[in-house]
Amino acid sequence: MLRTSGEIDTGPRGNPDRRSRPVKTSVGFQCFSHHRWLTLLRKLGRCSPSNREAGMGVYEGGCLCGAVRYETLADPLRVTTCHCRFCQRATGSAYVVEPIFRTVDFRVTQGSPSTYNHRSEGSGKLVYIHFCAACRTKLYMTFERFQTSCGVYAGTFDDPNWFEIGDSNSKHIFIEAARHETILPPGIPAFSQHAMTNDGAPQEPMVFEEPRVVGRGVTS
Repeated sequence: MLRTSGEIDTGPRGNPDRRSRPVKTSVGFQCFSHHRWLTLLRKLGRCSPSNREAGMGVYEGGCLCGAVRYETLADPLRVTTCHCRFCQRATGSAYVVEPIFRTVDFRVTQGSPSTYNHRSEGSGKLVYIHFCAACRTKLYMTFERFQTSCGVYAGTFDDPNWFEIGDSNSKHIFIEAARHETILPPGIPAFSQHAMTNDGAPQEPMVFEEPRVVGRGVTS
């Protein structure tokens, strides 16, 4: 792991009224034991065995018009902040915040999203972008390369702050393409391009000891 300082020079270059519903445990349901309540939730399809046997939350999200809704049944495996040009174009913003879930811990609960197939310029593999056909909100991605994972567009959660982002579960990738004035936080692994090569070998991250502003050096 490379700790570095100095300027990063990149050169030229849906329904808001619906809230997340935490899965309730036996607290407040005294007639059910914790085990019986989890068993019932699973029978109803509201809880996955991966939910740590401790009443993990079910968190919902959806598109702008409300036609497509989804829910997640576990914490994200990791959170990727991607600054590549594909993610910039896809979001119309500087980067995407993408919590990654196992596909078994994600499901669509209402509507039927459309899919756009995009071939990655880096890996050559397909990225499947799932969106609402009515309002065109992008909701989540699945991958030819990582077939057991899906990445959710974090801003489509009813509460986009429900999951934590820290140095142990997140990374910034493709910072060489990051927009100038983007602030990279200290302590979070960062990669010039992807975190791994096309053959799966891990890349060496940079970890900054203080915040960095892309193209402008250190910020206070």
